[in-house]
Amino acid sequence: MSLLTRTRSGVSSATSSTPTAPAASATPSAPTGSVPHRLRAFWHAEARRDNLPTWVADVVALTPIVGTVVLGLIYLVHRPAYYFVLREDMPVEWMQFACLLFVAGLAAITAARVRGRSWLLTGLLLVLALGAFGLAGEEISWGQRAFAWGTPAELAAMNMQAETNIHNVQVAGLPVQQAFKLVSFLLAVAGLALAWFTRAPRPRLRGRFWETVSAPTYTMVGSATMVVYWAAVVVAPVSPVVRYQEWAEACLYLSLGALVLAISTRVNVMAGSGPISGGRPVRAAPDRAGIIMLVVVLTVTVVLAALSAYHGIVPLNNPEALGG
Repeated sequence: MSLLTRTRSGVSSATSSTPTAPAASATPSAPTGSVPHRLRAFWHAEARRDNLPTWVADVVALTPIVGTVVLGLIYLVHRPAYYFVLREDMPVEWMQFACLLFVAGLAAITAARVRGRSWLLTGLLLVLALGAFGLAGEEISWGQRAFAWGTPAELAAMNMQAETNIHNVQVAGLPVQQAFKLVSFLLAVAGLALAWFTRAPRPRLRGRFWETVSAPTYTMVGSATMVVYWAAVVVAPVSPVVRYQEWAEACLYLSLGALVLAISTRVNVMAGSGPISGGRPVRAAPDRAGIIMLVVVLTVTVVLAALSAYHGIVPLNNPEALGG
């Protein structure tokens, strides 16, 4: 039975045992108060609609803003510290890795849940899982500095940093890294478009599939951060702006993680794991898959970061390796 058929059957009868997903494209009632207050209330309503804690919306929406302000202040007060926190094997890069690993794991679990019910959603989640896993591995050079292995001679000859990764390889004189940057930009644009066309007051894309993959509007902040970065780097390609890319990517991956988490909880309700009252799904316990994956990801990230610090292998694009 397809995912579409199953969910619609839950709407057709108030006594049906098959639940439906919350109507993700429905607009929460407009709150009153100042613009920031109304916006935050709207984000909270979206989180509750997806059976997520409201703090998830706060973290995803406010982290890009607060982080940008903090980085700006650090740059003004002590510029070396600004470049320090944004270089490889520092907190921002490990945040990127953690977010991508979370996306990969939870997307794979969610794909297994909907397998056989929606081939389109299954395929989309599998592509997302594989892509996120690949990006996560590339971010830390597949654990090379954590486990202290050498780069194969053939790869070292092609790699601009002599590391075990693909994005620093040059093909026909062109760095593959440019393709990775393009993917990040397209992900950001896709995130903004998905939220706009599925969550606006008059959504352009309707139907159960689009309601399931709809991006909460609080994820738009992270996607917009990446788009604004690219606009800024085109206008002013100076060192601090170029380096800001690391934070923009971290914000984008955080938003992507929130989107996959929302999809996972919607699928959880569709599968009938949430309680039913009068034929309608009511607020259920938090999705265990997301919680378990978060714990696993944080553990793996901390262990790998500690191993990298212990071995002390400095990436070739860090100041220490460049003699700076």
